[in-house]
Amino acid sequence: MVVRGSSRGRTHIICHATAEGGRGLACVARDISVGGALIAVSEKLGAVGTLLTLKLRVKVGAAEHVLALTCKIRSVNASRPAENEKPTVLHGLSFEDVTSQDTLVISALLYQNLISAQEAEI
Repeated sequence: MVVRGSSRGRTHIICHATAEGGRGLACVARDISVGGALIAVSEKLGAVGTLLTLKLRVKVGAAEHVLALTCKIRSVNASRPAENEKPTVLHGLSFEDVTSQDTLVISALLYQNLISAQEAEI
């Protein structure tokens, strides 16, 4: 059984992943936490244990932030697409050497998404 270090929040953030060899692909972060993310990519970026850089632009309140996070691939799985969707490869990532500034931005993003979800329920 795998236990998460921190809870994840659902997102749909367009980002860019660059693998060790310099190969980069556009991707979508489907969920994110202060410890990692799940990204959907058109093809496999690398094997479990491969390091990559994930760049994403997030807006927290009125401020826009660009994060460049060093990540390690922890899992690779094929998606189960709906009829009208293209299949993707899901990569579970853990963040490595995250700065306190990046942690603060991700935490604020998660809080903002939580508040937005609660307001949508009302």
